[in-house]
Amino acid sequence: MNNAQPEPEIGHIQDLFEMQKDFTPDLIIGLGGGSVLDAAKLLSVLQTNDIKLKDMLGTDNIPKKGISTILIHSMKCPKI
Repeated sequence: MNNAQPEPEIGHIQDLFEMQKDFTPDLIIGLGGGSVLDAAKLLSVLQTNDIKLKDMLGTDNIPKKGISTILIHSMKCPKI
């Protein structure tokens, strides 16, 4: 998927999850900045937990570990 948004709202993450849940991935790779990596982590735990996304937010609210996730942070480099 390549349609992550800066500072995504809960509805956007839920839409991304709906797009991916039919093929049940074994691994999620997040490549990009903070918002993309946050989305990848949330998508990972949505795969293994049967609770609403808004109920996961906070501390110690995720019952089961998510699927394997690789996070690769990238950042915009200034022109040299």
